Amino acid sequence: MASVSNEDDAKARAEAPVHESVDTYRQLLRQERLPVDDALAIHDFTDQGDEDFPVGPYLDQSWFEKEIAGVWKKTWQFACREDEVGSPGDYYVYDIVGMSLIISRGEDGELRALHNFCQHRGRKLRTENGRASSFRCPFHGWTWSNEGAIASLPCRSDFRDMSDEELALPQARIGTWGGFVFVCFDPDEPALEEFLGSLPEHFKKWNLENCYSTAHVRKRIPCNWKVGVEAFIEAYHTLATHPQIAPYTGDTSTQVDTFEGESFNRMLTPMMVQSGQMEDVLEQQAIFDAITGGVRARPLQGVKLPEDQTGRSFLAERYRETMLATTGVDHSTASDADMLDVIQYFVFPNFFPWGGYTQNLVYQFRPDGKRIDSAILDVYLLRRFDPAGERPRSSPLNILGDDEAWASASELGGAGPIFDQDMDNMGFVQEGMEIARATTGTLKFARYHEARIRKFHRQLLSACGE
Repeated sequence: MASVSNEDDAKARAEAPVHESVDTYRQLLRQERLPVDDALAIHDFTDQGDEDFPVGPYLDQSWFEKEIAGVWKKTWQFACREDEVGSPGDYYVYDIVGMSLIISRGEDGELRALHNFCQHRGRKLRTENGRASSFRCPFHGWTWSNEGAIASLPCRSDFRDMSDEELALPQARIGTWGGFVFVCFDPDEPALEEFLGSLPEHFKKWNLENCYSTAHVRKRIPCNWKVGVEAFIEAYHTLATHPQIAPYTGDTSTQVDTFEGESFNRMLTPMMVQSGQMEDVLEQQAIFDAITGGVRARPLQGVKLPEDQTGRSFLAERYRETMLATTGVDHSTASDADMLDVIQYFVFPNFFPWGGYTQNLVYQFRPDGKRIDSAILDVYLLRRFDPAGERPRSSPLNILGDDEAWASASELGGAGPIFDQDMDNMGFVQEGMEIARATTGTLKFARYHEARIRKFHRQLLSACGE
């Protein structure tokens, strides 16, 4: 990965369709006192076309069955954070489309993905996360160690001569990267490293494995899981859905990277840059006042910007000072983009890790059991800590009720109300799909700002054999 240069920009323009967002964001990077390097230096966009998409995949059970077979039973998928199963005896229950795994840290310290059912009569063994040295079936008392080995079963002589190997809990594949635990149900899929491609290289400097979870919040949302994914894969909705952040969120300046041939894509949205959809042009002080009036930079509320410094560089410098004071780590060489911007990656089929140093959100959408019109959203908030000290304990999972607002999860801070605004759209999008099916039968996506949605659909088509 090279640093930003005129040659890089010329190459990007030659390969990508002309769009003002590309030039705007690249110009912003060139103006920074500290140049970006590595991952942020790249612009990699492949035109995904401009055709309409059918609404059937959001509504049809036959399509959902294809997704179960081609996506959820085959593809590597994010299951939990390593710090949620950090000590021997810790386990985490991961459910997906009628399948279930116990992500268990055995007494030997190894992680395993144990299929969550009794070998005897099939009862589900665990429904909640916890700690255990063994897994005992409440139905008849069959018991396995937390490494999946059979420990005991009543009246064993009454069963045919079965070896301990036959009686062990079957296992799915498991792997880790960046502090994340991934699972795969298909033994023939390529290894996790091949699936992730160059993603680890992009995240290398951000060291997400050295973060702990200050929040893990889960809630059911009333829509197809793809509706949820698509709502978070573009910045185009900022002004209409989140008008309070438009004064300092450069939605129309967002750089979109599709990374053809990779399992991931991303968008880079600048902070301390106003939305291009706003009618009024704001002064730097007004933009700064808007962001400090929110939760993220509230300690700086009322501060006047130095005349010789932009609000963007000033705020980035304050974040560097805060990071040094709270983590003991020097970020003096980190670019303003690393400190401020939304650096949001999406890994097919449903995983959103954020890069950068100061706002590492992670979220994941998955089907709610086998319901086509309901999904589960998990949101993590990661925070860095002083590597010279003890690793802080991660926040436990907080499952919100259907009538509870995301804002009620205080551990999410200012992100909670933002998620509530997004969720206000979800149910109505699902209802609108039914209306669309009865009329045009299709949906229209933007060519550039929603190109990531277009790539997502092409990956789905490929996974489902279409």
